[in-house]
Amino acid sequence: MIDEFARNGSLLELYGGLLTEKQREILELYYIENWSLAEIAEYLKISRQGVYDILQRAIRQLNLYEEKLGLLRKNEQKMAQYNNILTKMQELLGEDNYKLLVPYFEEIKNLFD
Repeated sequence: MIDEFARNGSLLELYGGLLTEKQREILELYYIENWSLAEIAEYLKISRQGVYDILQRAIRQLNLYEEKLGLLRKNEQKMAQYNNILTKMQELLGEDNYKLLVPYFEEIKNLFD
């Protein structure tokens, strides 16, 4: 399981389009650009508490979307299955043969991104 900060960033990528423009902007500045609450407040000319409140409401909304739609959970399950398959293939093929196929495995992995 990924940590909460990374999870929220992933939820933003999946469901950010469903948030208001202001919510999305604040979350992008916080989770993607790594700005502090104070930096965001100064930039948007609102209080730090206002930024915090919008951030918390938006995160609750993202979690609600995930609870209903489960896209992140499904992606995590697919990646776990992919990794299990890779492990089994490495065992079956041996290290040398497996290394020959790594570029193809990466192409398959990119389908999940």
